[in-house]
Parts: sequence; C-alpha cells; structure tokens
Amino acid sequence: RMLSAPFLETSSYVQELLERNETLMKQIQTIRTQQFLKECEDLQPESAYVYVSEGSTREQMRYFAKELLKKVDMALILQQDEHSTAYVLMSLTKDVRETDAVLKKTLQGKGGGSTELVQGSFANSLEEILKVWKGMEI
Repeated sequence: RMLSAPFLETSSYVQELLERNETLMKQIQTIRTQQFLKECEDLQPESAYVYVSEGSTREQMRYFAKELLKKVDMALILQQDEHSTAYVLMSLTKDVRETDAVLKKTLQGKGGGSTELVQGSFANSLEEILKVWKGMEI
C-alpha cells in the first residue's frame, strides 16, 4: 500500500526507489564536496587544521584531508555518528602515527595506518575530541 503498487510489482517499485535514493545520495556527496572546497578557498596556511564533516564516506574524508594539505601541514577530518566519531588524520610533512598514538591514548580510539595517513574511530564525543586536539602541540 505504501508504494501504491500492485502486490506482484512491488519488487520493481522498490528497485526504482533504491535507484532514486542512490542518485540522490550521489548528488548530496557532490554538494558536500563543493561546499567543502568553497570553505577551503578562504583558509589561511597553518600547521594543523580540523574539519568536521557530515555524512561523508571514508573516501570523501580522505579527499578532504588531501585537499587541506595544500594549505596546512596536518589535517584531521572528523565525522560523528550515533555510536562513534570516525577520523582521518593526514600529513605529508610529519609522521601522523605519533599524533594518532597520543589521540588514541587520551581518547578511546582505535585505528591505524601509515606515516602519512591514519584512520579509525573514537568512542568520545566530538566536543571531547576537539578539546584534546586544541590542547595538543602540533
């Protein structure tokens, strides 16, 4: 009834809804990326920068970090959901594993990676993570 479809045709109606949903999700991701790039235009060069993302994929979070590294030495991308806060930490000039180790020790974190990129999640709130980040010497 919710689909206003004959019972034997519900599968095709659901498939159409799924395809429409996928198209809309791609459009949302494109808009988020455009918004991010617009915000980056005015960013002044600095040693470290944190960006809070909403609804982005891990791939998109890594893209954001790479773009930020054009203006900063170290980028931390955060995205909070109902259970945890995902993160991507990236630098081309510093070993991010050292900063990651401090963050994971101070916060309830897990994850890993290479000298240039680490990713994982924190059980802490966004506010707690930002407080620790601001208190670090980077």
